[in-house]
Amino acid sequence: MREPQSASFLRAYVRWGTLWFDIVLIAAAVVILLLCLIIDAHTGRADWFPRSGALVVLAAGMLGYRSLTRHYRKFYNNMVRGFPLSTSRQQAAVDYATLYFRLSVPSSGVTATRSFSREVEVSNAASARPPQKRGDV
Repeated sequence: MREPQSASFLRAYVRWGTLWFDIVLIAAAVVILLLCLIIDAHTGRADWFPRSGALVVLAAGMLGYRSLTRHYRKFYNNMVRGFPLSTSRQQAAVDYATLYFRLSVPSSGVTATRSFSREVEVSNAASARPPQKRGDV
C-alpha cells in the first residue's frame, strides 16, 4: 500500500445520509425554538421560550456526544491507517451548527426569563394587599 504524499490535505468523507439523525435533531431544535417564541409572543408571557432553550441545550449535548464518538473512532482509525485524516466537511458543518445553538440560543432564553421575572415582581408588588388582622375574616 502506497502512503499518500501529503496527509495534511486528506479529508475524511462522511455521507449526509449517515448524519440524518443529527440534521433532524438540529431542525427539531430550531422548530421547537421558533414555535415556543411564537407562542410566547402571541400570549404576551414568557412561559415556553426558556423551556425551549433547555431542550435546545439537551439536543446540543446529544449532538456533541455523537460527534465526539465519531471523532474518537476517526482518531483510532488514524492509528490503524498510519496517517491522519481531517474532519469531513459534512461533520464539521454539523459540529458548527451544534456549537452555534449551544452557545447562542440559551442566552436569549435566560434574558427572556429575567425580563419576565421583573414584570412579575412589579405586578406582584402593585397587587399586594396590606396584611390583615387576626380577627378579620
